[in-house]
Amino acid sequence: MNIHEHTFDAKTEAVIEKVRKLMALANGNDNEHQAEAAANKARELLEAYNLDMASINKDTKSFTPRQDQKHRGGLYKWQRDLWNMVAILNFCKYSYYRGLTAGSTYEHRLIGSKANVIGATIMAQYLQDTVDRLAKDWVKANRPGSSVFIKEAIAYREGVAERLGTRLWQLREEHLKEERAKRDAERSACSSIIRTTSSIDHSRVSMSAAIAGLVRSVLWTRTKLYQRA
Repeated sequence: MNIHEHTFDAKTEAVIEKVRKLMALANGNDNEHQAEAAANKARELLEAYNLDMASINKDTKSFTPRQDQKHRGGLYKWQRDLWNMVAILNFCKYSYYRGLTAGSTYEHRLIGSKANVIGATIMAQYLQDTVDRLAKDWVKANRPGSSVFIKEAIAYREGVAERLGTRLWQLREEHLKEERAKRDAERSACSSIIRTTSSIDHSRVSMSAAIAGLVRSVLWTRTKLYQRA
């Protein structure tokens, strides 16, 4: 194993472990807002990891290996939509598959780097479990004794999943906007420094020219005095 592979493996395992711990700590959150905050934090961890890996790959002229993983699930559209949104947020390609034979089940499919695929899987499963748990709590409070799969409960799941996906996307866009503003400010500061340096250099040139002119004037005057003498 070369140095690049060792660095890649170490950083990949580190970020995966951080995401796992974060989602484990967030398990059992009271509401969708807490789930949203935990998922967004995990997304930020993976985003920082991707920027780090992009820098390493650029320096070493290498690339991050891709992974193709399948996971059982996706019977309901809200589940597939939720997994798709999480995949997009974590730089993965999502698709789903359903077998044509009797008894076949749905499968989620994620393609991306190892850290992104595993991170997206952990995050999507956490959010899906949270939506299901909140739906069960809603049924217990509003339709006691009813099945957790009644139409109202399914609609409740769809609503929570859609809100979570939309909010996570908004948070990502807000983060990107902040990062762009920081970069613009840094470029503006650099441009100001360059302009200031250029102005100083110009002033030095002007001063040198003035001194040279003064010296020439003094020499010319002295020459004239000597000639008269």
